[in-house]
Amino acid sequence: MLNNETDSFMNRVRRALTLPIRARCAELTVLFDRGSTLDLQNFFPLLIDNIFGPQGTVSWGLRVARDVNEDFRQLEHFLSPCGPVFKLIYTLLKDPSAKYDFPVMYLPVKVQQILENAQLHPFYADIVHVNPQTKHVISLLLNPFDYYMFHFAYHLINPWHQRSGSVLTTQQQASWNTVYYVLCCDYMLHFLPTTPGATVLPAIYYNGKNPIQPLQQMKSPVGSKLLNSSLLNKSVEEYSFPQNLGRHPRNQIWRSETVLTVFIDMWLNNDQISQPTNQINSSFNSSPVPRLLQYTELPTSEYMRIIRVLIKQLHAFSASAKIDDTHMCELKKIAIPMVEGKFYIFLRNLIHRWPLDGSFRLLLELWLTYIQPWRYPPDATQADLKKQNLDAEDAMTTAPPTVGREYLPFIAENLLIYVVIFQQLLPRFTRVDLVSPKMSVMLYRISKVFNQPNLASLLKEIEQSIENNHSPSHSYSSHWLSNLPPLNPTIPPAPEVYELVIQIKRSISVAQELVQIRKQEEQEHSVSFFDFLRIFYDTPTTTDEFSLNERLKVPEYLDKSLDHLKQLFQLSEVPESEPDTSVLTNSGSSGLEISNDFKFLTPERVRERMKKIKYEGDPDLHPIRTMEIAFLVRMLYQLSLQINENFRQKFCQLYYDQTYWGRLSRQLLCPPLTIYKYDKTKPGSPRVSMELPPRVSLRYFASYHFWTYLMIGWIVAVTLGYGLPVYLLFAFFIVLLYKCIRAIASNPVRHNYPTEGFGNISFDDSF
Repeated sequence: MLNNETDSFMNRVRRALTLPIRARCAELTVLFDRGSTLDLQNFFPLLIDNIFGPQGTVSWGLRVARDVNEDFRQLEHFLSPCGPVFKLIYTLLKDPSAKYDFPVMYLPVKVQQILENAQLHPFYADIVHVNPQTKHVISLLLNPFDYYMFHFAYHLINPWHQRSGSVLTTQQQASWNTVYYVLCCDYMLHFLPTTPGATVLPAIYYNGKNPIQPLQQMKSPVGSKLLNSSLLNKSVEEYSFPQNLGRHPRNQIWRSETVLTVFIDMWLNNDQISQPTNQINSSFNSSPVPRLLQYTELPTSEYMRIIRVLIKQLHAFSASAKIDDTHMCELKKIAIPMVEGKFYIFLRNLIHRWPLDGSFRLLLELWLTYIQPWRYPPDATQADLKKQNLDAEDAMTTAPPTVGREYLPFIAENLLIYVVIFQQLLPRFTRVDLVSPKMSVMLYRISKVFNQPNLASLLKEIEQSIENNHSPSHSYSSHWLSNLPPLNPTIPPAPEVYELVIQIKRSISVAQELVQIRKQEEQEHSVSFFDFLRIFYDTPTTTDEFSLNERLKVPEYLDKSLDHLKQLFQLSEVPESEPDTSVLTNSGSSGLEISNDFKFLTPERVRERMKKIKYEGDPDLHPIRTMEIAFLVRMLYQLSLQINENFRQKFCQLYYDQTYWGRLSRQLLCPPLTIYKYDKTKPGSPRVSMELPPRVSLRYFASYHFWTYLMIGWIVAVTLGYGLPVYLLFAFFIVLLYKCIRAIASNPVRHNYPTEGFGNISFDDSF
């Protein structure tokens, strides 16, 4: 009887999982309330696998459904922290023995190495499942809450779902508000509360976790031996765990501990971005080192924004520890130390790989978010985080705040993230077109942040502390200091600084001239008779991708950036000519040597190379041009696609026919073509070729030229007294006659494969 009820429940569940999203969520909510504990325990892993599709199976499309989709609100409610799924999870938590296997292969490589370490991380100590014979970790034994969170975090880095997520990088700014992004914000706000004294709701009692063990103090790249003890005493006191475990019951914070650890370990140790840590510092002054990359695509814009939301929430979460006397306070104190080293390597690797285009703004804003914890106090509202455009920064009106000395320990612990990343970014702006509004605003954002009152003086104070303690009497456990670039950007200025300042001054003049040209163009077009025809053809007045208002901001951004850099590096007026950098490069290891043979990718070279770019893909899939009607291009492509699929063999036979019909077909059909594309599913994205057979292409009929000629001919026909059907028939006959005449004079086709001599291979089989 019990087996029949279980089978009936599982059958209803499987039928519910095949329904549309809204009906599926409603039916599953009812089943959650009616199922027995045993049925729900057996059903739970099936539900998680169906939602996230960890093995590449069909998932619920959390990274595809956006706020304009009908299913968005239903999915958000169903998976919200207090929604039906979490109610099911809390029901299952009543049985502490309910455990589920999470495969180790889903974890990033660095996390797998942590699990194999003899000194296991306290969080993983009681959840690892070790093979008793091989002594290797084969899986993680997780309770329902941890099982859900591991799968949720893995969904963002799952290579099977990277292709669907990468679409977000090409959409407009409003399209990245996916269900997954909103759920990430909800989980961070709910399980990492910043309100003093707040607890995670609902309050539950779960005794399936072992008592927490004292965590080792998180070590930063800059150890206490390098800095004055007075500088970091406060930091050491704040980031140490209490030894009295009785005052720190894990039951009140274990959900926050899971969310914090899983999100950091899964997202910042992503194999897609990983690189050997011992090659990070050595790669600064050398050519790019080989990277251990499993996937070659860059992280999606959704990924970068989620990481930025995490950093913002961690800043507020950590800052609230100063006014929090609950057990959550100890977790808040170690939140930032947990992320320091991982985030530094994460940024270094991405900067090495990111292209020199406007999308770099995503990475730049992520870095600037981390190094400005004073912008995210615990009392700041975070509830509308998921509704804001995270790239919209008030660049011109907001006054930079004064950086207080209470942030000195944070700056000291994260000195490399301030200085090394700054020096890694600086040469990039000497190789881009600063006249572009996207590039100018990025340069302005960096210069404005580092020009905040008191920040440069704090960096200088930390640098002097390191220099005063750098003596033979100190011993060091690592060799990172010997390879460290100049730590503070204020003394002495590197050659790249002078080069950048000179380029900024030149770009200001170019930007001002470009603005004047654009103004003149708009004035001329506003009084032109052809303005009416331009509206009819729907063509822009200029080929510039930026508006005049965007161009007007460029000189102002560059001018303010120039002032900020002069103040930051204490520079006087710099001449227009290139400075003599021989003194700077020979002054010691603090400068970066630049060989005269090194060829920078200047804006002029970029424009020159763009003229030589040749499209090698399918001609019918070429991006829609300004002289084409967009909806006709798409409609005619679908029509030609159906024709080619239905008559492919016939077209091939006619095209290679040696008779007159073959010659006529070669006048009407597009010839075979070899196209190339990059296979992003394989490491290195190799360039692969593909052969297109003879085919029909109707794209020409979507051009404004064709319709212009057609309308002119129709006007002439109407003037001569002929109707539209007669005119179209006459035009078709003339074109067909022209093709027939050309077919007579054309040469026979030559192909490089045999059509006879292979008795077991027919002509049709070769296609």
